[in-house]
Amino acid sequence: MIISVRHTAIVVSNLEKSKFFYESIGFCVFASSVEKGGTIDQVTGMDGVILEWVKLKSIDGFVLELLQYHSHEDTPCCSVIPPNRLGYSHMAITVNNIYDSCEKIISLGGRVINKPSISKDGKVKLVYCYDIEGALLEIVEEL
Repeated sequence: MIISVRHTAIVVSNLEKSKFFYESIGFCVFASSVEKGGTIDQVTGMDGVILEWVKLKSIDGFVLELLQYHSHEDTPCCSVIPPNRLGYSHMAITVNNIYDSCEKIISLGGRVINKPSISKDGKVKLVYCYDIEGALLEIVEEL
């Protein structure tokens, strides 16, 4: 049934800030637009939608879509989403150097949850962190 994974999307409150964050950790913008009425109202099931989006690619072609609803703003239920919350959990990103990546994320306003750990099988170092809007990221360095 599945042909491919098209993209992963994150709803953000400030598109420019989030775009800057993800560009700063290595994603590249390749498309952006504003959509309203018609199709986007039908897809979302909401009336009067004004939605701005930007699509970014990682070096391996993974597509991340950032969405900002200008017409139907939401307020977060909590400052960050706990790792065990049902539903969407996290996006995992492979990096060259986990410590440099953690420093970069902190410098951009994100937050690292724990110190990097080596997996049981010894193949990777990994750490959970939050982006600037509280989306959970898993940063992985292959050993």
